[in-house]
Amino acid sequence: MRARRIGCMAALGLLVLSTLVSGHPGLGSVDANPAAAPLRLPLERIQAAPQTLLTPEQAAALPPTIQAGIGPGSALQVGVGGTQFICTASFLLRDPVTATYYLATAGHCLVRNEEDPAVYNGHDNPDKVDNRVDVCVAGCLDNALGLGTYVTFAASGDYHPVAFAQSGGVGEDFGLVQLPASAHDLLRPAMPQWGGPTGYDPSATAPYAVHYGHGTYCCPTVGGVASRTPVDQGRIGLFQGVSGDGSFTVLGSSSGGDSGSGVNLAQADPANVARGTFALGTLTHGEYVATPATPLPFFLGTTLAKSFSMIAGAGFALELVAEGDPLPTAPTAQAASITIQSPADGARLAKGSVVTIHGLAGQGERSPPDGSEVQVAIDDPTFAMESRIPVTGLAAWNATWYLSGEPTGAHTIFARLAAGGHSLAEGNRTVSITSSATSGPSPSSSPKPGSGSGSTGPKGAAASGTLAASGKGASGGSTGTASKGTPGFDGVLATTSVVIALAVAARRRAR
Repeated sequence: MRARRIGCMAALGLLVLSTLVSGHPGLGSVDANPAAAPLRLPLERIQAAPQTLLTPEQAAALPPTIQAGIGPGSALQVGVGGTQFICTASFLLRDPVTATYYLATAGHCLVRNEEDPAVYNGHDNPDKVDNRVDVCVAGCLDNALGLGTYVTFAASGDYHPVAFAQSGGVGEDFGLVQLPASAHDLLRPAMPQWGGPTGYDPSATAPYAVHYGHGTYCCPTVGGVASRTPVDQGRIGLFQGVSGDGSFTVLGSSSGGDSGSGVNLAQADPANVARGTFALGTLTHGEYVATPATPLPFFLGTTLAKSFSMIAGAGFALELVAEGDPLPTAPTAQAASITIQSPADGARLAKGSVVTIHGLAGQGERSPPDGSEVQVAIDDPTFAMESRIPVTGLAAWNATWYLSGEPTGAHTIFARLAAGGHSLAEGNRTVSITSSATSGPSPSSSPKPGSGSGSTGPKGAAASGTLAASGKGASGGSTGTASKGTPGFDGVLATTSVVIALAVAARRRAR
């Protein structure tokens, strides 16, 4: 099949999924225009209204709010100066050591040049990232029309909203907005309409995938001519799997403004209603594949496992905030640590022998952060590759040291827990190599309590920024009342004809 770039993914998704999912609400036949366009939606193409704060009476008159608070599916408006874009948030993440919360989204939503694949943050690179992020927290039904009440996170003093941003293409596109403590009461871990995430398991799989975003209908080339409604802001697709580059693929629709949406795996409950389960990742790109019958829309993104690995390289050790999380405001874990259990400090080792170095790594009683690894080097605190020795394991690890080529005398064993070249914790121990084993501590002697360990805490001090409320009102758009709840589907997905070749040549960003 020949790959073609995405245009009106919303229209194509409605057309295709209406033939696949019987009884799914909001699906119908619409005109498909294959014009290619990025899926981050420029605000100047939207009929934006003056940004005024909604009165309580006005807010009460709005249709029922489905996306409220800050969490999966939150509407984002980002940009610098007069260039503003619409994106969507994926998941809440937390640093268990500092109790700092972060809102994840697509990396290309937070950088000024989406073609630049480098890693940036607001503290070190204020000229490379957005210095203001607006998040809708109430009345967020028609993000494309600017309807809703927003809070603003803007750079001020030591606080910068963009803690991490990388726009490296499919499978390497992820960003973090650091949330100040003043935003804690607005946090919402659950995904609107679908529910979840119920947790994080990189090995999990499911037949379906769901997301909730703020994309518009066709066509980005002429502007968002119609905003989505609560009926179809949440969309369902067929999960196609995870690739080795850290990306995932779903057969389903997305459109301009959906960039950054969180994607959950989904299962049908006993009532045959789709329910979100494990967190899969962040939607970043869209495309469609031409077939003899009709174009098949896909959306792609960065898995949560790959995202954890990306941010670990910048010093973050975060965890997913799942649906139902109590949202503690105090730290729940200790800083990362690593210890060398054996050989004992001061041990005398026989030249020519093979020594197993054993140790432990973790965060208090927790396992080491996702994406981290243990590295062991001999006589080299910089851990250059030529000085390292083989290591297996992580929470309980072993390293093999061959002493036949080592000179006699004192040697220092250095161990560290690292992620992406960044050290999370370090420890060391001094031993000596003799021409033959002599009296003294044996290699397997128990270490002194606390000896040979050290720690370097992960990045993420609590933010001191302030939170300011603003409103965005709009005329026009849907004013009908839509019921809350999870869209049901009582049909059967016709999978027998969906055998997809995913070697797609052209991919476009979904912002």
